[in-house]
Amino acid sequence: MKEVYRKFGRVVRREDAVLIRAEEAGEAWEDGDAFGCYPVDSVRELPDLDVDAVNATADAIRRLYGIERVIVSDGVAFHEFGGISWSERTRRIHVWIAGDRHRAFIGLADFNVAIIERVARAMKHLEVRELAHYRVAENVGAWILPLLSLRIAVQQWAAPHDGKGQWIENRRVVMSEEPPNWWRPSYRARPVRKWFHRRADDFGEIDESLPVAIASTSGGFLCVDGERSFLTPAQLDNVRAVRSTNTWYPQGAGCFGAELVL
Repeated sequence: MKEVYRKFGRVVRREDAVLIRAEEAGEAWEDGDAFGCYPVDSVRELPDLDVDAVNATADAIRRLYGIERVIVSDGVAFHEFGGISWSERTRRIHVWIAGDRHRAFIGLADFNVAIIERVARAMKHLEVRELAHYRVAENVGAWILPLLSLRIAVQQWAAPHDGKGQWIENRRVVMSEEPPNWWRPSYRARPVRKWFHRRADDFGEIDESLPVAIASTSGGFLCVDGERSFLTPAQLDNVRAVRSTNTWYPQGAGCFGAELVL
């Protein structure tokens, strides 16, 4: 049976010093093993986007130490599939920060740049130090959560719509099972089954006195301990404590922040 999906979207995106405005309308169809997609001429009224906030955020980030690349975007999209219509508003920051020998990446779903400022400061002077234990900041915990789903208890958090407009139910993530929901990163890509909005179950106690990993880099975790910053190997085998947060991060089909003790 042929299934048809339509998307209407608008985005304003700042890539380093270049501001890009784009609108798209597209249609995708599936029929058994066959898949196709193409742009359409349909027009839909779309709300205005916050260009000033995009520019201000990008400018603030570009003034920081070691900024190699910045992408800041504000977007809106309307979706139609199987008689269901829904909309979403998205904000994204993707930043690459380069130190002497290593590079850190940060992905956020809001325009709060505090963690980017902290990482940029820490990248200036790095030592290498192997730690027996350390805690992990929520932004790092969110980005490694898919890797930890075989080691700790994780739930899929409920939300209204997946890539086919269906309800995303609150249920335990079982990696040996096929996810029940569909993720559609673009109308140009065939949807795939994914676990949505992963959220770790809390357990144990978070030791606030431990050094904290604030970013994942090409050389391991970037940790800070007072005024000192250093790289330590990323060891994920022994999770001693977890405290979930309500901040959502754009890792795959979404993960909530998670503070960890490793």
